[in-house]
Formats: sequence, structure tokens, C-alpha cells
Amino acid sequence: MTTKMPIPKRIRVGSKQYSVDIVETMLRKRDMARIHYDQNKIELGEFSNVTGKRFKDEVMQENFWHEVIHAILRDMGGDEGLQACAYL
Repeated sequence: MTTKMPIPKRIRVGSKQYSVDIVETMLRKRDMARIHYDQNKIELGEFSNVTGKRFKDEVMQENFWHEVIHAILRDMGGDEGLQACAYL
């Protein structure tokens, strides 16, 4: 049995605090989520901008953690070139 973890409104990674915003859809085609380092913000799309269908809770959580990993890598001095990570 899997327990549902609520997606937080903010998360701290190293010395930076990121806001977490759930938006209806992402602006860029095929994006499901995106991290904005310059704004310390993680955006998660609630609906697919391709199909219009709502993402399952599990997918939303996976997208959240995917972006948090980008923040962790950036904090560690990595993540160069990974901001435009493609979702399959």
C-alpha cells in the first residue's frame, strides 16, 4: 500500500528556499514541471498541455521530486544543462 504525500508549498534545499506552485498547465509544450532557479520556484502542471487530462497524484509527486533533485544537484554545484530535461 502506498501512502500519499502532500506536495509542500515550500521546500528548502541547502541555503535556498523554493516555493512550489501548482499551475493549471505548463506554458511550454510537453512540460509537466519546471524549476526556475532565478525565482527559487518549482512549478508543477496539474493538467497535461498535450492531452488536457489531469495528472494522477503519483505523477504529480514524481514530477515534484524530479525538480527537487535538480535543486539538490544545483546546490551541489552540478545540474549544468539539465534545466531543459526532457520528459518521456
